[in-house]
Amino acid sequence: MNEPTERVQSSPNPSEKLPTLVAIACFWPVILVAFGGLVGGLLGGVAGAVNLALYRSSIPRWALWMLNPLVGIIAIILWLVIAVLLELTLNGSQPT
Repeated sequence: MNEPTERVQSSPNPSEKLPTLVAIACFWPVILVAFGGLVGGLLGGVAGAVNLALYRSSIPRWALWMLNPLVGIIAIILWLVIAVLLELTLNGSQPT
């Protein structure tokens, strides 16, 4: 199993401008701000920063494209858990 493993080019200069598609791929979880306000924006921003760090690392490209959506999905799941916990905390278990 000698498969060639492409590596993502690590940017030597962190201030170097990202290609547009890479920026979209890294920061797509920020859309959580539209649904989750502050909590969604915070989780989306953290997920975007993690994706950017993954992009700038030297992991194989196939791993990058598998981890990128996984990071966003984890952010969405965390947002849902926090939303449910806040709902239960603020409203308690009041009968309807």
